[in-house]
Amino acid sequence: MDVHADTFTGSGASGEARKWLLLALENKGSTKERKFKSATFQMFKVLSTAWNKKNIKLTPQKIDVKLDRNLPVELLSESQIQMNLKGMISDRTRLGLLSVIADVDAEIQRMQEEQEERIDLIGMDNEGAPPLEPEDNKNNEPKE
Repeated sequence: MDVHADTFTGSGASGEARKWLLLALENKGSTKERKFKSATFQMFKVLSTAWNKKNIKLTPQKIDVKLDRNLPVELLSESQIQMNLKGMISDRTRLGLLSVIADVDAEIQRMQEEQEERIDLIGMDNEGAPPLEPEDNKNNEPKE
């Protein structure tokens, strides 16, 4: 009987447990990724010599190959980390730690837009106080 099989498998396995199970596969994937990038660079280097003869300018060094692999993400633990770090580090740094956010600047911009929409919907000014309504004329009548 395998001791870690009960701990790491089954329907209740967390994202962290699945990451450890997939670690060997992830390491192989990293090696394959490096080899693929190297081969891709060599391919474009060869192609650039042929294309340069046809006046098609290509600089292989400027080509950036991006590969993404999907690993299980434990969003609950990430959200708890976000809540614990709020106020301790900058929002930009904190949001950069979240795996579901690709562009932190765009996310901050969307958050600001949503906040402005909420302010417009509930009719509050920028300080968070409701707008002042005109006072009743009854209270402001001059006393005789």
